[in-house]
Amino acid sequence: MTGFSKDRFFAQLERMGRSSDRRVSIHERIDSTSDELKRCLRDGAPVGTVVIASSQTGGRGRNRKPWYSPPNGSLYMSMSVSVAGEPVENLPLIPLAAGIAAIDALEDAGGTRPTLKWPNDLMVNDRKLGGILCEAPDINARPVIAVVGLGLNTGGADFPDDLDGIAIDLAAVADRVPPLPLIAARWVSGVERWNERIGKGGRADLVRAWRERAEAFGRLVRVGDAEGRTVNLDERGQLLVEKNDGEVVAVPGGIVEYLE
Repeated sequence: MTGFSKDRFFAQLERMGRSSDRRVSIHERIDSTSDELKRCLRDGAPVGTVVIASSQTGGRGRNRKPWYSPPNGSLYMSMSVSVAGEPVENLPLIPLAAGIAAIDALEDAGGTRPTLKWPNDLMVNDRKLGGILCEAPDINARPVIAVVGLGLNTGGADFPDDLDGIAIDLAAVADRVPPLPLIAARWVSGVERWNERIGKGGRADLVRAWRERAEAFGRLVRVGDAEGRTVNLDERGQLLVEKNDGEVVAVPGGIVEYLE
């Protein structure tokens, strides 16, 4: 991957107190960093393995929606993490942790501070700067290994017409684009630290941290069959939506569609 220094990535991890003794594979072009990481895990790659690519031919988001992945215009990466604590309770919190870690990585690296659209889209002025996809290839395994992918629009690529007004890149909203190894290392470190914290009973801390980085509640939205105004997150990280009849429902997952 042109311009991505593995040595600098490792050095940044060490500065943040995280292990640099991990497998990292870097590709110019790949189908999907998450799919490649799952193949690596099936072949015996250890937890903590990271896959990074300059472009993807099969990038995707939630509900398998395609993720525009041109060369030289984004950071595409996936990492594996062993879900700490009780997997059934804590796995749904990993996507939230990854969103928090992405916000903090960008801010700490000197880029910008987006807001979070539930559960983990990175937004600037209602336009998508980045997104996260979390998958668990084998939910019945112990430990449960989560494959967490990040797609971040950094700049340098033209968006297609269907993304005009929907997507935005870091170059358009920050004075400078921080070095990608710095963003990547800070994100990996943040995900791992939050996973450890969740495993030690820090679920309430995670939800609180997510709320602090989120866009304002009160938006009129549709999520699946639920339509109403966003209210808050519950203690499990589910989105609370107040419907028109006043009933508040907890939404465990789905894609949020703005209605205003």
